[in-house]
Amino acid sequence: MASPQEERELFYASSDIPFDDRPNLVAEVSDLNLGLMREHLVQVGSSLADRASQLDTEELADDLQLLAGPPEARHPRNVGILMFCEHPERFFRYARIEVVDMPDPTGQGMTEMTFAGPIQRQLRDALAYIESYVIKRKTFKRDDRAESEVVSNYPFKAVEEILSNAVYHRSYQINEPIVVRITPESLEVTSYPGFDRSITDEDIKNHRFRARIYRNRRIGDFLKELRLVEGRNTGYPTVYEALAENGSGDPVFEMDENRGYLSVTLPVHPAFKEKDTAEARAKRRAEEYEARVLDTLNAADGPLSLTELARALGYKGITRRLSGAVEALVASGTVEAIPDPSPARPRFAPRGR
Repeated sequence: MASPQEERELFYASSDIPFDDRPNLVAEVSDLNLGLMREHLVQVGSSLADRASQLDTEELADDLQLLAGPPEARHPRNVGILMFCEHPERFFRYARIEVVDMPDPTGQGMTEMTFAGPIQRQLRDALAYIESYVIKRKTFKRDDRAESEVVSNYPFKAVEEILSNAVYHRSYQINEPIVVRITPESLEVTSYPGFDRSITDEDIKNHRFRARIYRNRRIGDFLKELRLVEGRNTGYPTVYEALAENGSGDPVFEMDENRGYLSVTLPVHPAFKEKDTAEARAKRRAEEYEARVLDTLNAADGPLSLTELARALGYKGITRRLSGAVEALVASGTVEAIPDPSPARPRFAPRGR
């Protein structure tokens, strides 16, 4: 018996009108943004760009085939809402990209960025963020060649292809965001649902990703015009090529039995692996605690004794962890110990304060 997800896939495949090309009956023509449509035409170098300044929202949307229905009851197609509406989340909840950086499995130091708005803007902004703040490079001088070797923790081209494919092929009827999860060991992109059934498990095993069914043909056409996705079935071959050139391992694909989701995981390049993960995590936790102690000293009206510092941090008494952190800060020169002859115990304050 087919699962509910499989039934939906069969329904989409048998429908004459793909989901992204269907009218959105709860949206109005006024929900489309004229500026976004004009901007798109300029970006792709369309011959319609010059004439677009003379057209109103409905006329231009009609020329772009973004409307459906009779003249008296016209509605934007779903592709129009997703790409040319400033707030598509009003109609498609969780139509967004979340980038979560987890340097520690406990969640300490975790940062999360959310990218919303038109899906092409989400994709561009998320990729720009990842390239600036996630991608790191190391340069090695090799004895057997004059040129230096540069490797990345994750080749950006591979990340770009995987995330672009997720935006292109996800179902916008499933209320889940695309999530990019970064840990010290890997970068993982999860979207919903998984590969359609026209790509078999054997195909995936042999790196053959020839889809027979496209969920979002219109979205794909627009993204191809913007050069945000590759041509037919060329995305994952590009991923493998970029990983091989960087000296990285192959991606890992994970789906549940019903293919309700797809997670594509890129392993971090060996040059960026931490030699002792437990030691590195302990060091990070110590540094974060020292920063907390320093912030407390900075916020105080004057130097504090260990007892006063403990109370300011919410402790009932002095802990070994606190004593160790203060000793480390004094040893590094960040904090200075100020003699206080009255209680015969030092007080502590940020150096130079």
